[in-house]
Amino acid sequence: MKKIVGMVLASACMFNANAAEVKIINDSDGILNKPVFVVEGFDPLNQYSADYYAQEYASLINQVTNSGRDVVIVSFDDGAAAIENNAAELKNVINSTNAIKQGNHPNAVIGISMGGLVARWALKDMEDLGTEHETSVYISYDSPQRGANMLQDIPKRINKYIDYIDSISFGYTPSSLKDAQKAYKSPAASQMLVHGSLAKGFYKALEAKGYPNDLTRVSFVNGSRYGQSYGLTQRLEAMYYKLKIVIRNFRHTISYKGVENCDFPCDVLKNHFYDNVAGSYAPENTLNIFKDGMYVADRKNGIDFDLYRENIKNHSFIPSYSAADIRNFDISKPISDDMIYRHSPFDKVVFNSGSNLPHNFINGFGILNVLNQYHQAGTSLPSRVHKVTPLKDISGVQANRVMSPGLNVVSWPSVAGATHYEVFYSGGYNPNVTTTGNGVTVNVNINTKVYVRACNAEVCSYPDETTATYSSTEYIF
Repeated sequence: MKKIVGMVLASACMFNANAAEVKIINDSDGILNKPVFVVEGFDPLNQYSADYYAQEYASLINQVTNSGRDVVIVSFDDGAAAIENNAAELKNVINSTNAIKQGNHPNAVIGISMGGLVARWALKDMEDLGTEHETSVYISYDSPQRGANMLQDIPKRINKYIDYIDSISFGYTPSSLKDAQKAYKSPAASQMLVHGSLAKGFYKALEAKGYPNDLTRVSFVNGSRYGQSYGLTQRLEAMYYKLKIVIRNFRHTISYKGVENCDFPCDVLKNHFYDNVAGSYAPENTLNIFKDGMYVADRKNGIDFDLYRENIKNHSFIPSYSAADIRNFDISKPISDDMIYRHSPFDKVVFNSGSNLPHNFINGFGILNVLNQYHQAGTSLPSRVHKVTPLKDISGVQANRVMSPGLNVVSWPSVAGATHYEVFYSGGYNPNVTTTGNGVTVNVNINTKVYVRACNAEVCSYPDETTATYSSTEYIF
């Protein structure tokens, strides 16, 4: 059980939080009356306490408290639990803080990285339940609103090697690889990573949940807005190595590549190359962690690990489009003012640099400017009448045989705002069929992937997929 702890000149303000450690740092008046919540990011090994964040964000905290505000640091007991679970804990902390704060000044809530998703869910859930969050501004700080990207090969290789080493009674698995495996397999990582096992369901649920409305929404982006790539090419070799464990040989090439077989949030028809798009990069390169872990294994139990070639580079971790939550556009292109104004759900988007920055970069002066603008009593709510509702993904694509085997009518429910639809498929005829109705006849072979997306004059949705299969009597989807 973690507790809320008063600090500095705070009056007695200590209460229990179910599964979070909370540290209150007051300004010079010693009164909790202008709370600024700082919600931690992904912490899969639960290494970081509220005290750690008080030191890590000391510059930011000093700027905030010197401006006459109080800082409330929130560190979860399980920093890799499902987003919605930690959102429930954050709701408890906000409610408890509101119960003891003095005056009627509103709160500000800053979610760092994963904390931006947790805060979004918590604040919106409070509105849905009719609970006053008493918050005037929500800041999403380089948060994966549409997913985070890591090199896909690494989790596969780590799992394979750990499973094999563990099967050998005298094998030694480096703690770094064990820790990496634990992080990748955690509920939060499975939700946030674009190739994670829970990503599709989570992001659809997050989209359905929406954003809190009764406050100003601000996003800080550590990636470039100008489409600045990392200079990578598809399938560029990152590492080529040989690993011999007892009698088993592993030879692998790890490459930079796009997201394969993804349903969300990338458009498979555009073949987005996520590793190379503009975005913040992970401060600790996962390839280096992997390589170092294998060297440790080599020293500990005589594994023959020969690194023949390496070309380890940074790659996009939180794409800029993800942090700004702009969907239905080509993520390799620059982000225009019009795209932010009309297509981002945020009222203000702050790009911290024209270049791609490390994900852990904190712009304290920028945050203070936002607080000075929006963390005020009586701040009016922004108008969002100019925001364009993004096209929903098509769901429920179906096909029924109407004539001879292989000839099917593909149909789907209509999508609000769509003017036409595009049908793509492999193994058949007339690819890229465009139709204005809710159905089109196409030739489909067995085991053929069919994609349908909704479009208007500006954008298309991400495509929904179905696959034709064969039975003894008919073709079915």
